[in-house]
Amino acid sequence: MADKEREKPKEWKRWDWREWETWTGDLMRIDWRSQGQQVGWIDGQDLYLEANAVYTEAQKLARVGATV
Repeated sequence: MADKEREKPKEWKRWDWREWETWTGDLMRIDWRSQGQQVGWIDGQDLYLEANAVYTEAQKLARVGATV
């Protein structure tokens, strides 16, 4: 999940985003990365899902579950 600008959501830990340190020489920058495929976005208290993305991820999980 991301916010409506497709950036790190306000409650980023809840939605499984992580800080990522990037080094260039002596300079460090903090980037934010989601830990999975984005399937929707958050706008305030509302959650929106993208049907095709959710379906694709569900199919992937079903295939993995079928092989376990």
